[in-house]
Amino acid sequence: MHSKGAGNPLFLRDAVLDDSLELLLQAHLSLVSLAFDRLTEENLDQIDFFLLFFITRHPGTTSTELGSLMGQSKQNLSRRINSLIARDLLIRARDHDDKRRQLLRTTEAAEGLVSEVVTSQRRQLRRAFRDIGPDGVDGFRAIVDALLCPSNRHATTLQE
Repeated sequence: MHSKGAGNPLFLRDAVLDDSLELLLQAHLSLVSLAFDRLTEENLDQIDFFLLFFITRHPGTTSTELGSLMGQSKQNLSRRINSLIARDLLIRARDHDDKRRQLLRTTEAAEGLVSEVVTSQRRQLRRAFRDIGPDGVDGFRAIVDALLCPSNRHATTLQE
């Protein structure tokens, strides 16, 4: 674990923040690289994968909810969702209680792909979490949660 800046009363200096940002971006690239080859085989990108991952974890999500979570335009998101539906990776169904709402869920093929990709990413997270211990994991989750825009925080609390 990097302790650079730990215990430092000047932890909010630009240099420390820049180091932290660099670490975050490198960690993101490391996790994404584990998925890159498999997603490329399926002609999918990171946003497509995020949609599939999120909908797999939260079946019944609507396009509106995804749009606010991702900050994507309705047009761009609709195009992506329609493409994933055409590829038999997503299913759109009407809400029985509110016919105007269209609920999204993943197909078995998408769930298999997500599971395959996430398995290697979980392995990397598990190794890192084991190295830093439960207090470090709690700290990591607190920091990442604090980085989220308030409108996106519901995603981390859905499974709590």
